[in-house]
Amino acid sequence: FKRNGIAVAAMSVLLAVAVGLGCWWYVHYRVVLDVEKVFDDGSSYKGEWLAGKMHGIGIHTLADGEVYEGTFVEGRRNGPGILKKPDGSSYDGQWKDDVCHGEGRYMSPKGNMYEGVWTYGILNEGRLKTDDWTYEGEFKSMSPDGTGVTEYDDGRIYAGHWSKGYKQGLGRLIYPDGNMDFGFWDQGSLMRSGHDDFLKFAVS
Repeated sequence: FKRNGIAVAAMSVLLAVAVGLGCWWYVHYRVVLDVEKVFDDGSSYKGEWLAGKMHGIGIHTLADGEVYEGTFVEGRRNGPGILKKPDGSSYDGQWKDDVCHGEGRYMSPKGNMYEGVWTYGILNEGRLKTDDWTYEGEFKSMSPDGTGVTEYDDGRIYAGHWSKGYKQGLGRLIYPDGNMDFGFWDQGSLMRSGHDDFLKFAVS
């Protein structure tokens, strides 16, 4: 009887341990928790948590003051979210694997607003609004590059080619009074002007 009692006790202990481990596994890997954590690097997190990672909606604050508020999937920014940096810049839009991906708006430290569809952190085409003008078209390295249209606050409108933020190549500038400049531009300066010059250049 004594041996049977010891065996039963041992089985009970093993069963309790198994149940405890099962409950821990279920809670750890299947249940989304609300947590507040401070990490070794000085950053902190408040929000939903699953399987030892940020998962769901939460706020992640870095030691330097950068703050992300939005959706996480397995510890990475995925889905809609807002990132604000100490230099005044911000991004409000879609994320994938910790980078801007999808429709979103980026505010630069200077206050320039970029809008469009991002591809893994790169804006190839969209809209840029500054204090003095608004551009819609192609981008490269966050500068107008390719074809695009710019509307200036003084009423001028430029439609044509750009390179590294400058008017570059064939383009047309329309003034508020209806006058136009056609021609070839080089780093923002008009090299050819007038209707006849434009036609000669276009057919040459």
